[in-house]
Amino acid sequence: MQDTGTLTQQECLSARPSVVFTALTNPVMQIKWTGAKATGKAQAGKRFTIFDEYISGRYLDLQPGRRILEEWQTAQWPSNAPPSIVEITLEEAGEETLVTLVQSMVPPGHAKSVKQEWTERYWKPLRVYLAKHNGA
Repeated sequence: MQDTGTLTQQECLSARPSVVFTALTNPVMQIKWTGAKATGKAQAGKRFTIFDEYISGRYLDLQPGRRILEEWQTAQWPSNAPPSIVEITLEEAGEETLVTLVQSMVPPGHAKSVKQEWTERYWKPLRVYLAKHNGA
């Protein structure tokens, strides 16, 4: 199957959109659910790293509790590859949040591993953290 360069995922997390937004953008909270170093400031134009600098990027637009738009890349990508564009939208679904991720401009041959990274590095540990802390 040919790598298209764009991937889409949806997850339902047991927390309000404002909590999920903070978990995805605040380095202090990121350290808590990843167990790895994270840096940055949740502000458009500011750079960030997560997972001990394995992933780095820059926030393009932030709408607290609603939307995260960012440049995003891994340390594994070819040195000449531009960052991908990640858009995460958060939608309240009762006591949960429907998270929709659209990531474009993924380098050829990397979409499968990136999709797995979102599942293994982000959604699974975040789901465990939120369940343990009752979505807070």
